[in-house]
Amino acid sequence: MKLAYNSNGWRLKSLDAAMRQLSDMGYDGIELSCQPHQLFPIDFPRHDAKAIRRLAGEVGITISDLHAGDKNLLGPDAEPSLINSEPAARAKRLELNRAAIDLAVELGTKLVAITSGPLHHKMTAPDSWRHLVDGVHQCITYANAAGVTLMLEPEPELFIRSITDFLALVKELGNPKGFGLNLDIGHCYCMYEDIRAVIHDTKDLLVHVHLEDIADRRHKHLIPGDGDIDFGLVQQALMDVDYPGYVALELFEHSANPAHAALVSKQNLSPWMFSAQLER
Repeated sequence: MKLAYNSNGWRLKSLDAAMRQLSDMGYDGIELSCQPHQLFPIDFPRHDAKAIRRLAGEVGITISDLHAGDKNLLGPDAEPSLINSEPAARAKRLELNRAAIDLAVELGTKLVAITSGPLHHKMTAPDSWRHLVDGVHQCITYANAAGVTLMLEPEPELFIRSITDFLALVKELGNPKGFGLNLDIGHCYCMYEDIRAVIHDTKDLLVHVHLEDIADRRHKHLIPGDGDIDFGLVQQALMDVDYPGYVALELFEHSANPAHAALVSKQNLSPWMFSAQLER
């Protein structure tokens, strides 16, 4: 397992500062989060992408993946989404997801994460399910052609909100190649899911992990140690399934002082996991 940090916590700073400081702290990777004013994938300049990739190499940090699921990326409330009732809106999200896949190739990472979008009151579940299956299928096809693995992240407030929902989607898609799970441990806790069972049940689909602390099952991302998550249990479950990938801290609510959040998180995790990395 390797420790990364999601750049959405650095959205008020610069990616240059994020990569340099995280590397200095001993983080193995950085998860790059597409943001409206930082790393927006549609028409992102190729030379800028190459500069980011080059800097990552220079400072010795790996780009673990590209996450294109920020709720404000195209507009408020995660809209337009893949399940929007309007064809033009769904097409806009498809355009963005394809652009994110292209950007990932330029950045030198083989993983791209997306989300399903929210179910609004004017939308029906059957229609939303049909739109989602069609949209994700198109994204998988595009990602496969680019040599990229597409991931979907369940979120408590979105249409695909639980691991049960995610597994139903995988089945409906016909267990496609090149499609996996971006598992957020805190989201599992919010949804009253058994974290150990989830990790074991999804081990063949698990390609990336998000980590944060959660208190009282409320979807608010906290610095490890400030909530209820048993990080020793998480570590053991990931070790049980020989998970080889990145575990990325996602602390977007701590963007005012991301370096402090990253350093304290690293220190607070040291009794549980990533001991080899944390000793550097």
